[in-house]
Amino acid sequence: MSITEHAHGHTLHERIVVRRREMQRTLASLRSVVRTATCVRARAIDESLKTLDVHLGGDWNGRDRDKSAALTHWLDRSRYLYDVTPPPLRAKR
Repeated sequence: MSITEHAHGHTLHERIVVRRREMQRTLASLRSVVRTATCVRARAIDESLKTLDVHLGGDWNGRDRDKSAALTHWLDRSRYLYDVTPPPLRAKR
């Protein structure tokens, strides 16, 4: 298994793309309500997304072991910051 492959065959890139999308949705939801727009959680998500941008350095090319380790660490640290999108309901037949 390469450094960027993880459990269930998902690459590090795929996992980060999904996490980023979920965090952006959660942040947008928090910001849509005045009471939660600048709450601690919204600020934590914003800072975590900024940290991700720094780690990515603008592209996915040229990743090395240190960068992969930093991104994996980011995934671990950000796992409680977003709301999981519920799976779609199946239509009853």
